[in-house]
Amino acid sequence: MSTQIQYEMDQVIRLRPRVQTLLQKWALQPFAERLTLNIANMENITPRHVTLMSGGLGTLAALAFLSSMNWLGMLLFHVAIILDLVDGKLARLTGSGTAFGIMLDAFSDIYRVAIVALAVVIAQDHLLISGLMLTFVTLHFGEFLINQDIHRVHQLWKTQTIPAISSFELQLLRHAEKLKEQGLKLIFLHYQERLFIIFGIGAITRNWGTWILVAILVTLVNLYLKYHFDLALLKQHLNPESDGVQHA
Repeated sequence: MSTQIQYEMDQVIRLRPRVQTLLQKWALQPFAERLTLNIANMENITPRHVTLMSGGLGTLAALAFLSSMNWLGMLLFHVAIILDLVDGKLARLTGSGTAFGIMLDAFSDIYRVAIVALAVVIAQDHLLISGLMLTFVTLHFGEFLINQDIHRVHQLWKTQTIPAISSFELQLLRHAEKLKEQGLKLIFLHYQERLFIIFGIGAITRNWGTWILVAILVTLVNLYLKYHFDLALLKQHLNPESDGVQHA
């Protein structure tokens, strides 16, 4: 008779990212770590099951928003986000990750945001809110395109002279080093914070238009910072002597 492995919290904590956003560090990660430990010590629950539960809660959140049950929708949506953190931790902790699981997780992320955004648009039935939400969702997923473009720039600069790091990019690198000492990310309003602005604050206040607009502005600033920061990291990687930052 096989004995199930019992995991400890120390093992889960080792999976904690070295740098996190404010919401991750103080709200999402503590819940996600405890939930990961509990699920890991259960039988027959895999990361894939957790991913599907996250998508299912996203659907329930959408139904709640359609019914103008904003508090319930907000709660379900953010529990789904926590589960989105859990599935990856669980896969790494138990060594049960698969290529299909990674793809399913990415699809679940897109589905969850899209279905809840659509539900809010239908429930509000307002042209301005529809336009603002479409703008936000486009910018929100535009972050993934920046990651792809940075990879293409990396390939390009392998065959060309690498541009010098600008003073602005150098400041970003230095601020990132300081924040890293506190375990925080430079881009501290990450996608989870931006979603909270809309589906948390916007849901509670029922002032959807204002908070979607705030999220759009925050996303634009974040994309600008991310673009320059990622370029600076790439320049630093390809030519570490050019930035003036001390490295261990």
